[in-house]
Amino acid sequence: RTASAVLRRERLVVWDVYATLHGAKPSVPNDLGAFLARHPSIGLVLLNGGAARAFSRLRVETDASVVALPSSSPRDAGARARAVAAWRDALEGA
Repeated sequence: RTASAVLRRERLVVWDVYATLHGAKPSVPNDLGAFLARHPSIGLVLLNGGAARAFSRLRVETDASVVALPSSSPRDAGARARAVAAWRDALEGA
Protein backbone atom coordinates (compact mmCIF):
# COMPACT_ATOMS: atom_id res chain seq x y z
CA ARG A 1 0.00 0.00 0.00
CA THR A 2 1.27 3.42 -0.87
CA ALA A 3 0.86 6.34 1.48
CA SER A 4 -1.40 8.11 -1.01
CA ALA A 5 -3.65 5.04 -1.27
CA VAL A 6 -4.01 4.92 2.51
CA LEU A 7 -4.79 8.65 2.63
CA ARG A 8 -7.49 8.27 -0.04
CA ARG A 9 -9.01 5.20 1.62
CA GLU A 10 -9.11 6.91 5.02
CA ARG A 11 -10.29 10.22 3.52
CA LEU A 12 -7.31 12.13 4.91
CA VAL A 13 -5.75 15.26 3.45
CA VAL A 14 -2.14 16.33 3.97
CA TRP A 15 -1.74 20.10 3.83
CA ASP A 16 1.58 21.90 4.17
CA VAL A 17 1.44 24.91 6.47
CA TYR A 18 3.71 26.93 4.22
CA ALA A 19 3.27 27.57 0.49
CA THR A 20 6.88 28.60 -0.04
CA LEU A 21 10.22 28.43 1.67
CA HIS A 22 12.98 31.02 1.58
CA GLY A 23 16.12 28.93 1.81
CA ALA A 24 15.39 26.53 4.65
CA LYS A 25 13.00 28.93 6.40
CA PRO A 26 9.24 29.04 5.84
CA SER A 27 8.13 32.36 4.42
CA VAL A 28 4.59 32.35 3.01
CA PRO A 29 1.83 30.43 4.77
CA ASN A 30 -0.85 28.59 2.81
CA ASP A 31 -4.35 29.99 3.22
CA LEU A 32 -5.82 27.28 5.42
CA GLY A 33 -8.96 29.33 6.03
CA ALA A 34 -9.73 29.50 2.31
CA PHE A 35 -9.03 25.77 1.93
CA LEU A 36 -11.42 24.94 4.79
CA ALA A 37 -14.06 27.29 3.35
CA ARG A 38 -13.85 25.39 0.02
CA HIS A 39 -14.11 22.05 1.86
CA PRO A 40 -16.71 22.53 4.60
CA SER A 41 -17.04 18.80 5.24
CA ILE A 42 -13.61 18.75 6.92
CA GLY A 43 -14.35 18.25 10.58
CA LEU A 44 -10.88 17.74 12.06
CA VAL A 45 -7.54 19.46 11.50
CA LEU A 46 -4.46 17.87 13.08
CA LEU A 47 -1.46 20.18 13.39
CA ASN A 48 1.93 18.46 13.05
CA GLY A 49 4.57 19.95 15.33
CA GLY A 50 5.74 23.39 16.35
CA ALA A 51 5.56 25.15 12.97
CA ALA A 52 1.95 24.12 12.54
CA ARG A 53 1.11 25.18 16.10
CA ALA A 54 2.71 28.58 15.47
CA PHE A 55 0.73 28.89 12.23
CA SER A 56 -2.51 28.05 14.04
CA ARG A 57 -2.06 31.23 16.07
CA LEU A 58 -3.21 33.03 12.93
CA ARG A 59 -6.69 32.10 14.19
CA VAL A 60 -8.24 30.47 11.19
CA GLU A 61 -12.03 30.70 11.38
CA THR A 62 -13.44 27.19 11.07
CA ASP A 63 -16.10 24.90 12.45
CA ALA A 64 -13.58 22.06 12.35
CA SER A 65 -11.92 20.82 15.51
CA VAL A 66 -8.25 21.84 15.53
CA VAL A 67 -5.81 19.68 17.52
CA ALA A 68 -2.11 20.47 17.97
CA LEU A 69 0.01 17.32 18.05
CA PRO A 70 3.70 16.66 18.56
CA SER A 71 5.91 16.45 15.49
CA SER A 72 5.68 13.18 13.60
CA SER A 73 9.46 13.29 13.16
CA PRO A 74 11.02 13.97 16.59
CA ARG A 75 14.74 13.32 17.03
CA ASP A 76 14.79 11.07 20.08
CA ALA A 77 13.11 7.67 20.44
CA GLY A 78 11.12 8.57 23.58
CA ALA A 79 9.61 11.63 21.92
CA ARG A 80 8.85 9.58 18.80
CA ALA A 81 6.95 6.98 20.83
CA ARG A 82 4.90 9.73 22.51
CA ALA A 83 4.21 11.37 19.13
CA VAL A 84 3.06 8.08 17.58
CA ALA A 85 0.73 7.47 20.54
CA ALA A 86 -0.71 11.01 20.33
CA TRP A 87 -1.31 10.72 16.58
CA ARG A 88 -2.89 7.28 16.97
CA ASP A 89 -5.23 8.57 19.68
CA ALA A 90 -6.23 11.59 17.56
CA LEU A 91 -6.90 9.52 14.46
CA GLU A 92 -8.80 6.79 16.32
CA GLY A 93 -10.99 9.45 17.93
CA ALA A 94 -11.82 11.04 14.56
